[in-house]
Amino acid sequence: MHNIRRCLGYISRKRHSLPISSFIRHVSDKSSKKDIQWLWEADRGVKSFHEAFRNGTRMGLLEITLNTDQPIQPDLFSQAVQHLYKKTPFLQISLQKRNDVLWFCQPSELQIDFEIANGKRSTNDIIYQTWKAGYRPDFTQWKIRLIPKNIETPCPMEGIRDKFPYQYDLFFTIHHGWCDGMGVLHVLSTLQKILNDMLGGRPVIDEDFSAFSLDHELIDMMNRVKENFQRDRKHFEKVKSTIPPSTRIPYMFQAFPPPKISKPFTSHIKSTLDPLVVENFRKISKEAGIKLNSSIMAVIATAIVELVKSKGIVHDTYDIIGNIQTDQRRYLKPSNVSHKCGNYSIPMSYTMRVDKNIRDNFWDFCKVMNTEVQGLLTQGYPLEQGVAKSLIDAELPVSDYTNIVRPAVHDFTITNLGDVSKFFSSDAEHVRITRLASVNFFHRYLHNSFHELSYLWNRMYYTFSYATNYFSDETAQLLNDKIISLLRELSRKP
Repeated sequence: MHNIRRCLGYISRKRHSLPISSFIRHVSDKSSKKDIQWLWEADRGVKSFHEAFRNGTRMGLLEITLNTDQPIQPDLFSQAVQHLYKKTPFLQISLQKRNDVLWFCQPSELQIDFEIANGKRSTNDIIYQTWKAGYRPDFTQWKIRLIPKNIETPCPMEGIRDKFPYQYDLFFTIHHGWCDGMGVLHVLSTLQKILNDMLGGRPVIDEDFSAFSLDHELIDMMNRVKENFQRDRKHFEKVKSTIPPSTRIPYMFQAFPPPKISKPFTSHIKSTLDPLVVENFRKISKEAGIKLNSSIMAVIATAIVELVKSKGIVHDTYDIIGNIQTDQRRYLKPSNVSHKCGNYSIPMSYTMRVDKNIRDNFWDFCKVMNTEVQGLLTQGYPLEQGVAKSLIDAELPVSDYTNIVRPAVHDFTITNLGDVSKFFSSDAEHVRITRLASVNFFHRYLHNSFHELSYLWNRMYYTFSYATNYFSDETAQLLNDKIISLLRELSRKP
C-alpha cells in the first residue's frame, strides 16, 4: 500500500476490465480514428482552455480527505474508478483533432489516468507533479490520485478516526473546457457512494447520473444577447465599459510592487476557519439578508483597502473591482436530468466603491453591495459581459489569446462552491468525506489571485492561490492573514 503504484489502463465499452500496470506513464491509445464517434467541434472557449493547458496553466482541481473503516485495496480502487467512468458520460469524452480542428469525441476506448501514490509523499508535491505533467492530447483529459496517509496525520474532523481509522487524500482534475466545479462535486459524490457500496460488499449499478450534450438553450441565449447588442450599440458600449481596461493596475500592486521573476507559477495558501467563526459570520449575514458570498467579497475588499492604506495610498474611496465566478445554470429552464454537466462557470466583473473607513459601516456596505450584485445576476449581466468579451476578442486567434501574457486587471477573483455538504453522505457506513479544498493554476493568464471557498460540515475551507509574478510569498501571506483576521473580528455581533 505504501509503494508507488501507477495505474493506467483502458476501459472499453466492449471489454469492461481494467488492467493495472505498475510504473507505466505512457500507454498508446488503442482506438483508431474510425473507432471514434465525433460529436461536435469545440467552441472558442474550449479551444482557449485547451491552448492554456498546453502552456501549463488554467488547471483546476478539487482535493478531499476521506476516512474509511477498512483499507482501500488497489484492485478495489481500480474497479471503483471503472464504475465511476461507466456512470459518468462526460468522463467518456475526449478532445481530438479532426482535419486539424479540435472536436469533442467519444473513442471506443479511453485511457484512465489514476494513481495510488506513495503515502510518504506530500499531497502538495503530487498536486504540483500532476500540474507539471498536464493533459496529454492523445490521452483522457482527467486524472484522479489517491494518497494514503499514515496514522500520525491529523484527521480534519474530531472523533471520526475512532470508527474510520484509515485516511486518504484524493484529488480529481478534469479539462475545464467541459466540466466545472459543480460537475466535479457530482463525480466525487458518486465516488463516495461507489466506494461505500464496494467496501460493504454490495454490487454497484452503473446507471448514468448526468448528461453531456451540446446545450442549445444556452447557445440560443447567447445568440439573443449578441443580436440585442447589434440592435442597441449604446447598451453594448455600456456593458463593455464595465469590463476593466488592460491599463488598470490593481491597488495591491500599487502598494506592493510585483516581484520580477522569469518563471512564474501558482502558489497556494490553504486555511481552515474555526467552525464557530464560520457559524457566527454566516448567521450575521443571513439575519441581515446578505448572501454569504457578498459578505466574503466585502471582507476581501476591506482587507485590500486597509493594507493599501498602510502603505500610504490613501483616498476617500477606492474602486475595488472583483471578478466573480457565477453559474450559468441559473438562467436555464428546469431539467429532469439530475445534473447538467459542462463548464457553466462564467465570470462577472463588478466594481464596488469602498470607503476608506469601511470598517465603520461594514454591514451597511454589505447590504448595498449585495442588492447590486443580486440585481446584476437577475438581469443576466454575466451573460452580457461574456458575449461582450467574445466580441472584443473575436479577431484574435485562440493561440494568441492564450499565449500572450495579458495583465491581470482585477483586484481579486472569487469562486465559491457554497455549502458542499449536500453532495456527500454524513452517515455512510464505510466512507466519510472529512475535508474539501479547491485549487487552481492560472499563472501566465488573466488572474493574479484566486480566493477559493467551500463549506463542509460547518467548516470553511479557504484557498488563496496567487501567481508568483504578481504576489511575493510575503505579500500573499499578509493578505491571507488579513482576510482571516477580519473574518474572525466581523464574526462577532456588530
